[in-house]
Amino acid sequence: MWQVLVVTSDPVSAQNSHGSALDRWRQYVTLSSVISSVLLLVAVFLVVALSTHLGDTQWDFTTYYYAGKVSASGGDVYNVDVSRQLAGGYVHQYLYPPMAARLFRPLAALPMDTARQWWFWLHVLALVPLVWIWRRFFIVEGPAWPFYLLAIVGFDQAIYLDLKAGNVTIFEQLLLWTGFTLLVRKRTALFCLCVVGAALLKGLPLLFLGLLFVLSVDRKWLYAAGSVVLYGVAQIIDYVFDPAAYAGYVSRALRWDERGPEFNPSTLALLKDLKKAVIGPGFSEGTADIVLWTIYAAIVATVVIVTWRLIRREYANRISGDSYESAMTITVLVATLAFGLIVPRFKIYSFMMVLPAVYFVIRRFGRHIILPMAIILVALTTHPHLPIEQWSVDLFWWYYPILVLALFWAAWVAGTIRSEKTLLQSKLADSSD
Repeated sequence: MWQVLVVTSDPVSAQNSHGSALDRWRQYVTLSSVISSVLLLVAVFLVVALSTHLGDTQWDFTTYYYAGKVSASGGDVYNVDVSRQLAGGYVHQYLYPPMAARLFRPLAALPMDTARQWWFWLHVLALVPLVWIWRRFFIVEGPAWPFYLLAIVGFDQAIYLDLKAGNVTIFEQLLLWTGFTLLVRKRTALFCLCVVGAALLKGLPLLFLGLLFVLSVDRKWLYAAGSVVLYGVAQIIDYVFDPAAYAGYVSRALRWDERGPEFNPSTLALLKDLKKAVIGPGFSEGTADIVLWTIYAAIVATVVIVTWRLIRREYANRISGDSYESAMTITVLVATLAFGLIVPRFKIYSFMMVLPAVYFVIRRFGRHIILPMAIILVALTTHPHLPIEQWSVDLFWWYYPILVLALFWAAWVAGTIRSEKTLLQSKLADSSD
């Protein structure tokens, strides 16, 4: 025992022990980890602060809540006057399928304040694994804190706005990104189930079934057809359960027209607002509509074709280089960029979907976008002194998120083409040697 005491009390041994402990501490406590911890505390503060005044927020959940109440009473969930009468105030128009209103019945049976708290904390509970999936499977390079910062402030604070509004987007994204993770790991059937589940409310996520045709997936046609059939069966069941309600859903969904000021800065909404600038003498509204839809179709075709061709080439290059998982991951990320640009409705909440892809582009091609981004930052203004109409400035700020997204997509395209040229030149140089 005394020998042990003597050995451990030796100054040199104690100093070495202290040094090794300090080295281990430095391994874990880095500047990156400190910044990440600070950002985590900021996120916790924002969530807790928001939870204390939910009565002033949660406008989307209020719509779902009263739709659930109307559904439970057998009323018309698409007659917004009924919901407003129940609420005793303003309620947004309910736009999701009748089945969703039925799913909200249990929450609608609770007092409003209790239901609102439950809904908010379910959001927070879903957000944790969503961010973990992003970081663990799709943001694997570099320190974590830049991505956490992007998640907090990116695209008009998309995640925070979803928590504040009580929209369903976080749950939709958790399903989608769980599906993407399963696809990367060749669990195709489960991926399809996740996509169909995410599409039940908004339909548009079904487009991600196109990933089956980009990647090397066995029986892709069978999986795609099965997914579409499953989605169709769910819609048929919803219709059979209440044909009148389903007809009301289709009617409202097709006629609904949201723009940038209503938190829908999509490409199509931008074109619709730009249409006002070209309607004038000799240019009727009908002609402007034809031009609008032609331009929109051209944008969609360009984004899809360019993205498809570049993804296929990069996917093939990485597969040949034994980088299967990397190829799958990059394909998923770029697909979310293209999706955001082409869908007709892409609200601010939905921009959380593109956060990992934007971070990927910044990490991979950051040096190529520093100059244009710096010029944009310097030039930004809300009241220009140049002879520019104020409405055009307002339009820019309403649609700033989709314009930034287009810039990052273009940066990926340019960077990928440049990388391909460099790789080709390297192969030619090797062959000449």
